[in-house]
Amino acid sequence: MFNGIALIEKYRAEFYAIALFFLLTCLFFLPIVLAPNSSMMGTFGDPCLAMRTPFLLEYNMRNGVNSTRSNLVNAPFGVDISQLGLFLPFTFLIFLPLSMLTTQLFAYNLIIFSGPFLGAIVAFFLARHFIKSKPACFLSGLIYGFSPFVLVRSTATLNIAQTAWIALFVLALFRFDEKRNSSNAIVLAVTLALTGFFSHYYLFFSVLFLAIFYLYRAIIHRNELMPRARKAVQSPVQFLRETRHFILALIVFLLIFSLTILPLITTMANQSDADLFKSALGGRTNMMNIVYLSAWPTHFVTPPVYHPLFGSTLLPIVQSSLVGMNFIGATVYVGLTAIALALVAIFKRKNQSTLDFFLFALMAVFILAIGPFVRYISIFGVPLAVAPLALALYSRYKGKKLIQYFFTATFFGLIFFPLLYPVMPLFQDFAVQATGIPQLKDAPLTEVIEHLEKYDYLPIPMPSFFIFRAVPFFRAYARLTVLLMLCLAVLAGFGAEFLLERVRGANKKSLLTIAFAALILLEFANFPPYPATDVSETPPVYEWLAEQPGDFIVAEYPLEWNNFYVFYQLKHKKPLLNGQYSVDFQELEPRIRDLSQDETLSILAGLGVKYVITHNMALFDLVPDSLPDKVTMLRWMSNTPSFDFTEQFESNYPAGFQGVKLIKRFEDSTVYEITAEPKHFSFD
Repeated sequence: MFNGIALIEKYRAEFYAIALFFLLTCLFFLPIVLAPNSSMMGTFGDPCLAMRTPFLLEYNMRNGVNSTRSNLVNAPFGVDISQLGLFLPFTFLIFLPLSMLTTQLFAYNLIIFSGPFLGAIVAFFLARHFIKSKPACFLSGLIYGFSPFVLVRSTATLNIAQTAWIALFVLALFRFDEKRNSSNAIVLAVTLALTGFFSHYYLFFSVLFLAIFYLYRAIIHRNELMPRARKAVQSPVQFLRETRHFILALIVFLLIFSLTILPLITTMANQSDADLFKSALGGRTNMMNIVYLSAWPTHFVTPPVYHPLFGSTLLPIVQSSLVGMNFIGATVYVGLTAIALALVAIFKRKNQSTLDFFLFALMAVFILAIGPFVRYISIFGVPLAVAPLALALYSRYKGKKLIQYFFTATFFGLIFFPLLYPVMPLFQDFAVQATGIPQLKDAPLTEVIEHLEKYDYLPIPMPSFFIFRAVPFFRAYARLTVLLMLCLAVLAGFGAEFLLERVRGANKKSLLTIAFAALILLEFANFPPYPATDVSETPPVYEWLAEQPGDFIVAEYPLEWNNFYVFYQLKHKKPLLNGQYSVDFQELEPRIRDLSQDETLSILAGLGVKYVITHNMALFDLVPDSLPDKVTMLRWMSNTPSFDFTEQFESNYPAGFQGVKLIKRFEDSTVYEITAEPKHFSFD
């Protein structure tokens, strides 16, 4: 008979930990907890694009359109929804049903809320698998679930903030390694597939972690594994006996993958905009992209610009170090308290094979995350960053052959990698892309390095360089911080357990745990003020637009401010000429950028555009001044190509303009009706 009270009593510490994680999630995400239908973390950007996919899918379903094609954006040409991002199983299984039951914003906020909460819980149980002290495990969950990496991604990238599933896969991997049976093999396959449900990146990172795990196992247990490997090679029966559970896991994963993830990828690849799909996944990407989207070593110890105490001081420093990266991508701070606890574990906890592995994995992930080339400033910076880990590695393996293997492989790898691969031509290509100087294509190394002073890179490849050349679909290696934080959280848990064991008395242990938790939360805090935007009031122009009868096309200027337009399309539901930078729009844009040209208005009329809405910079009053990226956003928006033409049109109307009629003025927007004679637009 089920006894709920006995169950709660048995797992009281676990329930307390989960309750605390829930309360902390409420605290960090208070704006969307209090107003889930009128607030969003972050501002107009990726959240708007994330909400667009379920909105368009729902619109098609409610209107009986059995297709992934939508004419609500990029009208009248339309766009395939599979090209818009978040075309993932979780969108169809979770995001879309929640959106249909509530609203896109409510569903988005609920999923955002679940990310840190579930991530902290899974990290707690992962640490609990190795660590006896439950307070220490709580600190591990805190470090992983509420790291700046997660909190900042929660303001922008919905699926990247879902970190629980990759941690669950790591837990399943350890359970499978400890006891290889059919049930654990199936669980391993399911958890691996789950990472792909939420993010193709996390599926890729899980495979990388799998490779790191078994590379470490092969090194450590080589004496045990070699005889078994020889027998397996010599006997098919022995081979099947040794690998049957791996084969089962692979079959189950491929079955789930082929039924859920693969059809969506195939749909994306087979659409008419397949070149956009390849570009989005990295098929047309270049080395510049991976450089932009890799972490710098200094970023791991630089508090986020959202920090209430240090953010304003760090903002200009971080801004000056950003090369093609935004604040979100550069936020990979790991926390000094977490580092200190991890170092305690590394130096004080001996004979811990699990700890040794997480140290090995931490170093491997760090090396992968910092980019495709060695930065010559890092000749000084990287040793300082890696020195504690290298010293710890030497301390743990002093007198053992593994340390010799590690440093020997590193030394010869750095020397001979450039000789084994034609790095220099790719490095020259990167220099041309970065500087815009074509002559660097054939320039000598010294000249290339001189022009790349801002980037500080040398043509010495890192492991991510080779992985990128083999698998160019993945370029944002800074996102590997999710695995780095997981390794660090477990190491910190070991360190916290060591310190707690040396404190006598339950009260003292509790006080020490609270002190560590307070330090971690102080470092990770992203409020006050909260990085959130109040969207409770819809701009009057969109309320007016929603009241107009009919399904007509609207063109909004400047053409490039798509994130605002896409979000408020959720309110008015009219087809937009804007909304997606498709192949069609790339060819159309130069012809319609300047509203003051008669041809522009005629082309718009020919495309079926009824209203043109022009916006001024007052629209950006919707973005809170407290958000540090508002300055960057305003600077970029004011320099968008069609902004000057829009201002010119506004300042000169109505003198000299034919084919357009003023309908209504608002504080931040103006509505015009197209009256010009239609002109057919044809692609060159």
